[in-house]
Amino acid sequence: MRLWRKNGDRVLVVGIFQSPKTGRAVLKSLHRTQFRRAAAIHASARGRSRVEENGISAIGGSVAASVLSVALGAFIFWQRGMLAYYPPARLALLLAAFALAGAFIGWILVRLLQEHVAAASLAKCTSTILPGETVVLAEVNATETSRLLAILRDVETEAPVTFAFHSPPHFRFKSSARPLGHELPSGQRLAENAARLAHEIRVSREAKPRGPSFLRRLREIERALEWANASLTMSAEVHHAFTLSAEWLLDNAYLIREQVTDLRESLPQKQYGKLPL
Repeated sequence: MRLWRKNGDRVLVVGIFQSPKTGRAVLKSLHRTQFRRAAAIHASARGRSRVEENGISAIGGSVAASVLSVALGAFIFWQRGMLAYYPPARLALLLAAFALAGAFIGWILVRLLQEHVAAASLAKCTSTILPGETVVLAEVNATETSRLLAILRDVETEAPVTFAFHSPPHFRFKSSARPLGHELPSGQRLAENAARLAHEIRVSREAKPRGPSFLRRLREIERALEWANASLTMSAEVHHAFTLSAEWLLDNAYLIREQVTDLRESLPQKQYGKLPL
């Protein structure tokens, strides 16, 4: 089975644990293995939620930077002999200015340099967590989903429930699927769709060529196939059940990509302007 994925796709992986101690240990394991965008949400028996993230918090960074700034300011004053002839009140104001500047700079640096789970993801998981549960979540690239799931499941005390949510598609789509109770046989459904498409597309000698729109549509189809394949690949890694059509797409994704690439590269550019579609 050959698959393709876009490295820029982000995946939200969630593991639900019944023990806060186990969830805290898993969170530490994620940070030791360089998964920086990870957090744990603990829900008390009364339903109150608390978010835990390893690393330096913005407040902690501000306090540390403030102390360092005060120490630096005191050293500068001592080096220049300002402690001897400056009034204590003025020295206190100067050191307070150093402390405020250091706290502000420390807060900005921590917010910029430290990676966090998106606020929307935290809010979504916080609203669905049950009392007494601990949810560990992490945002990773699609290619790292398998390694992250292995860490979440490598727990001896309990087997967590895991979910993975792929990033939303970057295209608009409208489902044309019928309810299962009204599903037509495959041959009849194919003939019906062919007839519908034939009525929707008008081809005539007077029709204006739409080569650029064909290329744009081809790129949209390729992005849609890549997104669907990445989503199905991620679902396979978390052992979700598939329909027959999804299994076929997983097994033949590389063939579809080869055909799309061949169509885009092999057809001469001037031929696109002659296409009526």
